[in-house]
Amino acid sequence: MPPLPRRSATDNSPRQKGINTTGQLTAWLQTVRPANVLTSVADGCAGWAVLSTLMPAEVLNWAHLPFLLLMHALLYAGGIMMNDVFDAELDRRQRPERPIPKGLLQLSMVQYVAVGFQATAVGIGLLMDLSYGLWSLLIIAATYLYNGGAKNHPILGPAAMGLCRSLNFLLPLAISVEYLSYAIPIGVLPLAYIAGITLSSRYEVEGGSKRPQLAAIVLYLGVIAALTDLALQQHKPYIAITFIIGFIVWLMPKAVKAWQDPQPMTIRGAVRAGVLGLLWYDAAICAIYQQWIMGLIVVALLPNCIRLGKKYSVT
Repeated sequence: MPPLPRRSATDNSPRQKGINTTGQLTAWLQTVRPANVLTSVADGCAGWAVLSTLMPAEVLNWAHLPFLLLMHALLYAGGIMMNDVFDAELDRRQRPERPIPKGLLQLSMVQYVAVGFQATAVGIGLLMDLSYGLWSLLIIAATYLYNGGAKNHPILGPAAMGLCRSLNFLLPLAISVEYLSYAIPIGVLPLAYIAGITLSSRYEVEGGSKRPQLAAIVLYLGVIAALTDLALQQHKPYIAITFIIGFIVWLMPKAVKAWQDPQPMTIRGAVRAGVLGLLWYDAAICAIYQQWIMGLIVVALLPNCIRLGKKYSVT
């Protein structure tokens, strides 16, 4: 964790700049990235769908679901805020419009709130089951692995970011080692998918390289093929296949465009499509594991995510 900066007389704090409450709220939302938080909640729905097919119906406690989804939201929000804390110096050069380099939010305050979110998630997990609390600590450790230096490595960066999302998906299944062992192969898929998005985003500021975009497309196609195989193993695969088609239509045109014309705007469009495409991905997982109504609910979040993504950055 980076050292907390000292307040000084010249500190560009919101109070000194006279920023109003509305401006403060907007700055916090820009840092939290609410559209991304909703995709994290969708991961929890997908993990729960897998759990619902493994755990006997009389044992499955649906009352845990809203608390698990809250944990997903808090863990993601805390992790993405710490990302801005670690990137503060870089953002001052490359993205000075972001809340911290612009002086809208104090670095130390963002850090305190992020840690508070993460600690609250751990507390909620421990209240439900020790395994949930321990697994949430593992997710937090993965976010610090990424933010603390892995992000700058061409291979470890995408892998570490993907690991965060995989662990997030597996959180509902952490209740049992048996369930985890079954779901870990499925958990590789979000790792590959997020690694693709991370590779795609590598040149979103300066543009100019086709290679990461092609690598992202290859990873996306692998994930689509695996989803299709999982769907075809089900007794009635048609609903799940419909969600997979939606996923393809949403994701691939932007990814191909970024490969053909790797300019900052097209790359950012592909990254945005990839992040929001997590809703289609998670909905497909829900449908594959017989929770297609939950899948419809997840996809129904997409219009709100699009609106939020336009107002508050998803990258």
